[in-house]
Amino acid sequence: MIDHDGRLMSHEELPTEAVERILRRASELSDDADVADVGAAGIDPAALLEAAREVGMSVAAVERSIAIERLGPIPDPSLLDRILGRSVVAVDRVVVGDVDATLSRIDRWLTTGHHLRLDRHRNEEAEWSKRGDVVAAAQRVVRGFSGEGQLGDARRVRAAAVRVDDSSTMIRIAVDRSLDRGLRTGAASVCAIAGVASGVAGVVVAAPIALAVVPAAAVSVAVVGSGRGHARKMERELDRLLDAVEDEREPERLASGLTAGIRRRISKKA
Repeated sequence: MIDHDGRLMSHEELPTEAVERILRRASELSDDADVADVGAAGIDPAALLEAAREVGMSVAAVERSIAIERLGPIPDPSLLDRILGRSVVAVDRVVVGDVDATLSRIDRWLTTGHHLRLDRHRNEEAEWSKRGDVVAAAQRVVRGFSGEGQLGDARRVRAAAVRVDDSSTMIRIAVDRSLDRGLRTGAASVCAIAGVASGVAGVVVAAPIALAVVPAAAVSVAVVGSGRGHARKMERELDRLLDAVEDEREPERLASGLTAGIRRRISKKA
């Protein structure tokens, strides 16, 4: 989740526990088994980079690791996350460009390509939400026919950016699917309750009615599986969006996107 809890500001010195995480993560990013031993508290990021350079660690990996630390931790998945997919699906990526340019490209894709509304853009963070007007609904239907604009139904999308070095930015973009997951949880619960109730009724009234337990349970399992599938779908869409941002591609106009989608469908059937 993208919020201010646990985040480090760019001007802050790095506490010991943060340094340890940064170095451990940098070693993983650079496939380096050695982690530098830095025990002092209140370390300036520039000093940490210099220390990493002196001991032979990848400076680029340390810079990326510092940027991830600035963004804050992604919470470990809960039990419900494992069952129905994460409530907030997030993707991190390093892209070429400064913070403002990166967030501007993401905004163009989300507002033009996915028909979301920009609600807030302040400093290194931005937030978008689903548009509820009739025009946006029609645009989502048309865009969806071509297989594009899959983030258009998202309740909320957030992005946070942190400068990595003079030429690149670490971006984290996240989709809030808590509403979708809540609906799926409710549907699965109703099916499970219906299955149990049918089973009890079958025992009391007639054995054939007990067969309703199996379909109800199957539907419940299907709903749970679709929740995990939706989370994976959202993750793929975020990756696709960041691919486009990284390649500096612009979103297609609605008409050309629809035409391209129709052509793809025709070619698949041919």
